[in-house]
Amino acid sequence: MLKLDCYSPAWRSENQRRREEIELDLLLRTARAAADAAAAIHRQDAGRVLVGDASMKSRANYVSQTDLAAQRAVISVIEEHHPGHLILAEESDESVQDQLARWDGRPLWIVDPLDGTTNFLHNHPHYCASIAVAVDGRPVVGAVTSAPGGERWWAAEGIGAFKNGKPISVSKERRLIHSMVGTGFPFKLLDVLPEYLEEFDRVLRATSGIRRGGSAALDLCYLAQGSLDA
Repeated sequence: MLKLDCYSPAWRSENQRRREEIELDLLLRTARAAADAAAAIHRQDAGRVLVGDASMKSRANYVSQTDLAAQRAVISVIEEHHPGHLILAEESDESVQDQLARWDGRPLWIVDPLDGTTNFLHNHPHYCASIAVAVDGRPVVGAVTSAPGGERWWAAEGIGAFKNGKPISVSKERRLIHSMVGTGFPFKLLDVLPEYLEEFDRVLRATSGIRRGGSAALDLCYLAQGSLDA
């Protein structure tokens, strides 16, 4: 008679793998839903909430009612599905350090409810919601939704990266002179601007071009889909 040992190491390993896949799928679905919830707020407020309606956290670093409403929408989605998880939110009243001080090993959600706030406040259609979750200190899931173009990116460890449901991959370009590079400007650290501009000059001369969109999350999505080479 064949006897199956359901408590063998091999069975436990396979069972654990399936549980992890189910958990990862749930995290991914929550991240996508949270990013979409924030993007719905962006669409609602686009062109109505402008730079004169916002407050400045520091020079050229704005926070608007749209940031706050989108963050509330994101947190609501996460807490509905994962009430025991910790959330690190950009527009929290607590500092990043204080929020991280409460981390005790639980899954950690990293939330930027409106990446590209300055663009949004000037009705420049280059902004998004960016959501990620780290498990055991390692990022395992991410989702980005851009309301202006109706674009949705998501990725999960071991599953791959996708845009609007289709797999994406990074550029295969290996020649620097033919590469297009994404960057940002150190608007919060103007003391280092001269040094940055020296590097900017060198990179510009060595590549086919530099793009500065104003949303780091979208830059990373363009890198992931091969629209930027570096």
